[in-house]
Amino acid sequence: MQSGLRFASVAIKYAEGYIVAAQPLYETEKTINTIGDQVLAAWITCIVLTSLAAIAVYLLIRKIDSGKTL
Repeated sequence: MQSGLRFASVAIKYAEGYIVAAQPLYETEKTINTIGDQVLAAWITCIVLTSLAAIAVYLLIRKIDSGKTL
């Protein structure tokens, strides 16, 4: 068996011993990593879009203020 492998397992006791079943967690861990990457990409996208919107609002307000006469 390779080092570092993880398994989800269950053991059921019966009169003469135990029945043990196990499943590797590789696919579950891969799915969790994929979801984590997608959440990170969405977060970065939100930060970039929010920054662009703030810049656009700032420039718009600056343009409106520069058109005013004293």
